[in-house]
Amino acid sequence: MTHELSNFELEQCAWDLAAEADVEVESVSVDELDAERDDPETVVLDVRDVRERWIEGAIPDDQHAPRGMVEFWADPETEYYKDFFHPDTRYVCYCNEAGRSALVARRLTEMGYDDVAHLTGGFTAWQDAEKETVAVEQPDPLSAAKPPIARESEALPVGATGSTATQAPQPDRREGKARSEPRDRTDRGLSTPSC
Repeated sequence: MTHELSNFELEQCAWDLAAEADVEVESVSVDELDAERDDPETVVLDVRDVRERWIEGAIPDDQHAPRGMVEFWADPETEYYKDFFHPDTRYVCYCNEAGRSALVARRLTEMGYDDVAHLTGGFTAWQDAEKETVAVEQPDPLSAAKPPIARESEALPVGATGSTATQAPQPDRREGKARSEPRDRTDRGLSTPSC
């Protein structure tokens, strides 16, 4: 599906919004942030997407709050609240080039955080100044899928399936009908995880 945009013009483009925010919030230089980041009352806040962190690295000892979640992570009334957000803490936000970080700094200020700034030039300026960076490891995508290891008292003997006569039928999504037995993992080319 394509849309005809030749007659469409935004009232404000994203960079206009970022430029407005940049004027409204404090900006710090690379050298100012480098001097300030050892202060325990300052949180360096990376608002880039996690994939940018994996590819490009990050400023050492920063906290990460992706742009799309900042308001929820900063609000103690939401279930998403992260405890590195405190109203009496100073935040210096950064992104790749300072657009998103200016928007986040303005939003945090609007939410009631009093001491918020953003890094002029973003992570690109930090790298260009040859300041220290750290690699951010990409988590093992299978780590979340690994089953927990059972305690010895809960472990089943080798070869046991764990099914009982009272086990409820499990839906077989491949055939759209209920199964009375647990699915065998080997029927999909998967082996049973070993210790």
